[in-house]
Amino acid sequence: MRTLRLAMAQINTTVGDLEGNAQRILRAIDEARGRGADIVAFPEMALPGYPVEDLLLKPQFVRMVVVFPVPFGPKKPKISWGWTVRSISSTPRTLP
Repeated sequence: MRTLRLAMAQINTTVGDLEGNAQRILRAIDEARGRGADIVAFPEMALPGYPVEDLLLKPQFVRMVVVFPVPFGPKKPKISWGWTVRSISSTPRTLP
């Protein structure tokens, strides 16, 4: 039976910096992969940054986060985002 290795990532995010936070997430994925992890878990709101507070009241910001194109490198990880924001919700999905 194969062992499943889970990594827990703690990253220092910046509220509203989707590009910078995505880069931090990808670096943490690379580091975890290098240590043999199969799955990497991140804190809530890792992509938009925490605490997002009033930004969640702006539909344009929420749309940007939900459809944000993650800039993948040569080793493309599968990422699943799960969201529930007031009346806006979607099921977790795997990005292509």
